[in-house]
Amino acid sequence: AADFNQDGIVNVVDIVQLVNIIVGNAHVDATMATISRDGGSLNISGNGYIGAIQMTLTHYPNFEINLNQDAFVSEYKTDGTATKLVVVAPKSEKIFTTLDSYEIEEVIVTNSREIIDVTQHYKFSLNQAYPNPFNPITNIDFSIPRDLFVSINIYDLRGRNITTLAEHNYSAGYHTVIWNAETHSSGLYFVKMVTKDFISSQKIMLVK
Repeated sequence: AADFNQDGIVNVVDIVQLVNIIVGNAHVDATMATISRDGGSLNISGNGYIGAIQMTLTHYPNFEINLNQDAFVSEYKTDGTATKLVVVAPKSEKIFTTLDSYEIEEVIVTNSREIIDVTQHYKFSLNQAYPNPFNPITNIDFSIPRDLFVSINIYDLRGRNITTLAEHNYSAGYHTVIWNAETHSSGLYFVKMVTKDFISSQKIMLVK
């Protein structure tokens, strides 16, 4: 009975079609969607109406997520190191926020009738650390458009390199490094990311 469109699969497409019968749909359907990350936020945008999103995330234990409730349905379930979420008829591009690191294992995005293509928008970026200010752990997201050697270091106000967070090859896409500053004193620090074609830095504040 849950397989509303009788395609042999139970997923968010069935939910969207049922919702459209109840509330109607006068939107122009999206034909593609793009995933992007901004600090601790994950956003999904489309070139038209997005009916629903289904995602599976993998992560460390004790993962915490704040799902955007500005939608017709917004639910998630965490089981150990995996979280599955469903958002139907989202009213904004922001799907969820979290201060924890994660990987996207599966994503399904639909318009009002069917599943559409999803791309992850990869570019050179050093996203805002989160949380910031922090005590004593912060997450630092970055992305690269192709496989590259990446160096990420922490500097103090005197310009001294106090720790190296990354210094090896990464594949194209989003990545997260974590700085545990438990042994360092409160104050202002700088994160610097360097690749062959990109250099970026930002300020972070350790408050104990």
